[in-house]
Amino acid sequence: MAQANKKCREYIGEYLRFGVAVSPGREHLPVCLLCERVLSNESMKPPRMKMHLMRRHPDKSNMDVSYSRALREKVMKKRTLNSMISSLSKPDRDGLAASYRISLLIAKAGKPHTIGEELIMPAIAEILEAVLHQNARDVTRKIPLSNHTVQRRIDAMAEDTEETLCCMLRQREFSLQLDESTLPGNESLLLAYVRFIKEEWFVEELLLSKELSSNTRGESIFQAVEEFFMEKAIPLQNVIAVATGGAPAMLGCQRGFISYLKDIVPMCCRSIACCIGSISSPAFE
Repeated sequence: MAQANKKCREYIGEYLRFGVAVSPGREHLPVCLLCERVLSNESMKPPRMKMHLMRRHPDKSNMDVSYSRALREKVMKKRTLNSMISSLSKPDRDGLAASYRISLLIAKAGKPHTIGEELIMPAIAEILEAVLHQNARDVTRKIPLSNHTVQRRIDAMAEDTEETLCCMLRQREFSLQLDESTLPGNESLLLAYVRFIKEEWFVEELLLSKELSSNTRGESIFQAVEEFFMEKAIPLQNVIAVATGGAPAMLGCQRGFISYLKDIVPMCCRSIACCIGSISSPAFE
């Protein structure tokens, strides 16, 4: 037997005496003006509306219609104000999202952060005015791309990326790849890469880039790595292999990085692949 179509009940004005009005944008659903709860269409029956009033709002069971009308105007104004605020804040959210996306493009391209204000924003303005025939000022003022803003956006995204990587390293074994190089200003830079398996794929990521302020001895390199691992709560026991260059600071059997690491995790470095070349200075110029 075919199921009979359910009857959709219509709201009538006398329901206002129960403190019930039509839900904005959904005329087939009633809303309680006292608790602002949207009720089902089946609740649009006098006995059910009266039951809701007596159970939920017994102190208002004898309210008159004039009180319900005043309450309805108050609730409708509140809902209208909320919708206005939501509609006004949406362009700001869109501008914020555009600011993050453009900052990410700047970071990927390796361009100076000032390019946002100096080139990208003028280019957007020209496109809007010449192609779309829109007032560019109304759009560009919603997309902050100053030098400091771009820097903050990149730092925020990098922090989230680093935390995601560290979270994965806390839960799996990985190999560590280290290299120490000298920059054009005679500063010593330590780079650390990790390699691990994620969903049956090899993943390689930059984990650490840190300037060595004191010296480049094996003990200083190990302290820098150990401090980073402790700060990020990554167990050193998860390191199953280490690849380094052939410098004594890395491979020294007494004071090299490997010897200090083996003192804490004896079984982590059974074999060492010396496959890292020095980083050429032009890459940092």
